[in-house]
Amino acid sequence: MKEASKRQRDSVRGIAERIAGLGYALWDERAESYVFVSEQFARPYGLTPHEYVTRYDISHEEVPWIHPDDYERYEAYYRAYLDNPKECSIEVRYRALQGDYFHAREFWVPIYDDSNRLIQSVVVLLHITELKHAEEALRRAQKMEAVGQLAGGIAHDFNNMLAVIMGNLELLSDRDTDASRAPDLIDMTMYAAERGAELTSRLLAFTREQTTQEGSFDLRELADGMLGLLQRTLGPQIDIAIESPPNLWPCRVDRSQFENSLLNLALNARDAMLSRGMLKLEFSNVEIAKDRDQGKGAIIPGEYVRVTVTDTGIGMAPDVVEHAVEPYFTTKGEGSGSGLGLSMVYGFAQQFGGHLDISSRLQHGTTVEMLIPRDPGATLSDVVDLPSRGLPRSHGECVLLVDDDAAVLEMTARILESLDYEVKSARSAHEALGVLDASARIDLLMTDVMLGGGYSGPELTREIEHRRPDLPVLFVSGFPQRKLEASGYVGSEVAFLAKPFRKAQLAQAVRRALDGG
Repeated sequence: MKEASKRQRDSVRGIAERIAGLGYALWDERAESYVFVSEQFARPYGLTPHEYVTRYDISHEEVPWIHPDDYERYEAYYRAYLDNPKECSIEVRYRALQGDYFHAREFWVPIYDDSNRLIQSVVVLLHITELKHAEEALRRAQKMEAVGQLAGGIAHDFNNMLAVIMGNLELLSDRDTDASRAPDLIDMTMYAAERGAELTSRLLAFTREQTTQEGSFDLRELADGMLGLLQRTLGPQIDIAIESPPNLWPCRVDRSQFENSLLNLALNARDAMLSRGMLKLEFSNVEIAKDRDQGKGAIIPGEYVRVTVTDTGIGMAPDVVEHAVEPYFTTKGEGSGSGLGLSMVYGFAQQFGGHLDISSRLQHGTTVEMLIPRDPGATLSDVVDLPSRGLPRSHGECVLLVDDDAAVLEMTARILESLDYEVKSARSAHEALGVLDASARIDLLMTDVMLGGGYSGPELTREIEHRRPDLPVLFVSGFPQRKLEASGYVGSEVAFLAKPFRKAQLAQAVRRALDGG
């Protein structure tokens, strides 16, 4: 009778486990091994409970199973848990038996002995891969909504930039224009062109569809780069102030997600201020103590960069603040917003091991605080904009230059020649192969990624490899390298130069490609 009752309990437990989508295990802290692993816990790995325990006993660590980008964060979280055991959770990516990674949220619950020492932990595993895919779809939808709100101002700005460029070029070509004015006219034209390039870069970042692409960044510099875009979005009646210390710590984030988060916070602030007021962005370095709790959850001890966004708007009531980060929750009228903005900002902070908190009072404005973990091993570098006389130059090399746009081809060839390179130009892959066969010496292939005539730059490269396997290649494109990598055109290790480029950037990229740097 007891055996039948046990089977019934086990059956009910298994059904409940499958319905909830939860798996659980019992970890012994003293033996550093699993005492029990449920079927649902082991299944996402493609293993049985016995196989899971055996696999762990052999490796005696979960490092090979954790995604490399998540390992340090996981280790830090676990050390914090051991220092101060309490119920907590973390998102992590694990590798299944077949080699694919899946997303999971782990919940840890401590078990103490009579002396209040941690002896075991209950580990509950929730498989959230489908949820993460849904979040990514929501993130893309929110990005497109944000871009839609930018469209009118962007069209206006582009027309202004083109007017400056076209007008100055006409003055330069006019025989009646005083020659002494030429340097100023050229500077004005270059400034307008750079503004257009910056605006295009921001748009590409906001509409990017890739999953997480991380890098170490100075968050203040990213905000400074967005300042013009934010000012155009918020309008002339809203002042923007940015403050930060000179030694702000770098953080490892996805650039487009961070920029999109700032944009969403700015748009919310604009609506709350009724298009008039002050938006303040503050950056600071903070160290979180071990016992600090804030908002809806605990903050893991460590070093963070605090990003505070404050507006002078109408504020929110406590019950609105409580639900502000929930997806689709909005206080705006129908057709005025999706309610995804703050939920996406909250998701961004959580995804990178950070925290988000909102404080607000009616008629006293709103403050949103993000904490983003410091990246202690970061190295930040920018392209050096050297004066023309200090640029790296040719050592007598010949460059085969390929681009299907005649104007770009001519302009690039002239810059290369001004750097003392010999240049052989081609407007198609077929023409480039002919030039290669007819030339006694080619030292570098510099090709646009997207070529007409049924060939791409990478396809041209593969064809040339049969003839010149040792020939260095520099790819050039108006598309971001990440987009080209995701489309399978180029790999992450190739030499790459993004359009539009300055002379200094071209000189450095060509020299690195030739020198194998």
